[in-house]
Amino acid sequence: MSWEWNYGLSPEFNMKKHMRFEGGKVEVQLMVKNGIIQLCSFQGDFFAHFDIETIEHAFVGVRHRPDDVMLVLQENYKDGMIYKVSIDELAGLFF
Repeated sequence: MSWEWNYGLSPEFNMKKHMRFEGGKVEVQLMVKNGIIQLCSFQGDFFAHFDIETIEHAFVGVRHRPDDVMLVLQENYKDGMIYKVSIDELAGLFF
């Protein structure tokens, strides 16, 4: 029942998920190995008010689990970073 058993020993995988928000389409692409995010990329036709690469890099080395993803967003996602996309909306693209 632990994260380490269920995800920490999982094989490498890539995932891509997108959604259209009021501010545009946002797509998150992840490469995950042993439950740890190795690469994060944001794509889409959204407007970014800050350097989006900063938050992409913040996810590298983070466990791919909701609490850890939310913590990274809370620490790094500035209000309005992606026009009209909230932290909760963005977090939903990681799972």
